[in-house]
Formats: sequence, C-alpha cells, structure tokens
Amino acid sequence: MVRQTARKTDCDGRTHAAAALAPAVAHRAQITTAAPQLTAAKRPCRAAPYLCDRAQRRWRRHVAAHAAQLLASATAALEAGLIEQALAGYLQSDRALPTPEARFNAGNVCLQLGRIEDAITHWHASLELAELPDTLLNLANVQFLMKRDTDGAVALYERALQAHLRAAAEIEDPQAAAAAVAEAGEIWFNLGCVCDAAANMAIQGGAPTDPNATVEQIADAMTPDPQRAVDMWAKAELAFGEAAKAKIDRADMFQRNVAAKRMRVQAEHGSAEDQAAGEQPAPLAKE
Repeated sequence: MVRQTARKTDCDGRTHAAAALAPAVAHRAQITTAAPQLTAAKRPCRAAPYLCDRAQRRWRRHVAAHAAQLLASATAALEAGLIEQALAGYLQSDRALPTPEARFNAGNVCLQLGRIEDAITHWHASLELAELPDTLLNLANVQFLMKRDTDGAVALYERALQAHLRAAAEIEDPQAAAAAVAEAGEIWFNLGCVCDAAANMAIQGGAPTDPNATVEQIADAMTPDPQRAVDMWAKAELAFGEAAKAKIDRADMFQRNVAAKRMRVQAEHGSAEDQAAGEQPAPLAKE
C-alpha cells in the first residue's frame, strides 16, 4: 500500500502534481551558474581583468535566465496537457544549463508517456547534479511498483529519507523545519510497506526480479528465507514506528502487524536463543 504522488518543480521552486508516484517533499529549485566553456579568442584579451570577469558573470546570468525561462515554458506546456512539448522544453532547458530540476521533470514526463527506462535515465542524471528527495522517491517507487526490486527500493527510500532530513535541517524557519521533519513520516511509511513486502516474499519464496538470473539465483529466490523475513519485518517495524510518531494514518496498526509476523516466524524458525527468550507473537490487527 505505497502512497503515490509525484511532483515537478518549476524555476521558482513551486511544486505541482505530475505523475502517480510517492509523495515528494517540496524543494527550492536552484539554478546552477557554472561558467560555460568558451572557445579561446584569436587575440589575447587586453581588457582589464575585472571587465573580463564582469562579462563572464553577465553571460552566466543570461544563460541561467534563458534556462529558467525554458523550464517555466515547459511547465506551462505540461499544465496545458502538451506532454511532448513539455518534454522538449525540459530537455532544451537542460541543454542550455544542466539543472537537477529540468532532468527530474523530464523524467516525470517520460513516465507519463510510458517511457519507463527513459524516465529512470533522466532521474539518475538529475542525481548526478543533486540528491533531491523527489528524484530518489520516484526512483524508489519505480523499482518497487514496476520492477519488483525490493532491495533497490529500500536502498533508495533510505537515501531519500536522509536527503529529506538534510534539507529540513537547512531550513531556518523553526516552524517550517518542524513541518518538513513531520513530512518525513510519509517516507518512513512507504519504507515500511516495501520492507513488509520484501519480508513476505522472503518467507514465501518466489521468482527473482532479475530477468537475467542464473539457475542458482532462481533456486535461491524460490527457497524461503525466514531470517531475511525477520530482518525485513524488524526494519518495517521501525519504519512504521517513525511514521506513527509523525501522525501518519494507520501507521501504528501496521507496526503491530509486522511485529506480530516477525515474532511468529521467529517462534517457528528461530534459534534456541530466540525461543528461550519467550517472546510471544501478538494477534494481527485488521488492516
């Protein structure tokens, strides 16, 4: 039961609904202003050094403004339902001045067009410039919902959570910072859902997610792994607990359920030390 929303960011840092993916945290778009590589002049520059620097700064501002204008135009096209035009605009903006926002939005549009691999490519390119929580969340959900790769999804959710908390720590307004930390509860909740799914797959056994898996890998995946299930349920229990602290609906009930499943498997498959501890599984709550 992964909660699904996605966001796109325009040049002013406003967020808008884009594709059906995990909840993403609003972030302020930052247009990088790295100096472009200019070809060498045929004659040496005889102007004063500060004039050359001023010209470069003026050029950087011009490039940044042009890229921002292309980004805003692409967002307007997307809101008008002109999907292909929006994608072209985001790619033009990225060519003018590479930014994580342009690449993130290009990935969202590709997802709407059903071009999953292209979306993943653009999101990974966005991460090369900045680890935006939105980008990591979208990648995590694609790994889980479309590729059924629980390990990859868990790792991406954990990275998204760390990126979100780092961004929240940089917010100066105490009230806004507290709200941003509370929003991390949605990420905790989705992480718990994926860990629960991974535990269920481990205890039941199933086909591997890698289409190029070897015979040995297929056999390993089909074999139930109680210890992995216990480990993933323990991680889900922690994640749902953090979501419950953030007042996420039904997180406390999910926490009790995964705890009960973990203790039941430990009682059935655990070591002598586990059974000697005398921990009794709790009854499952109705989800």
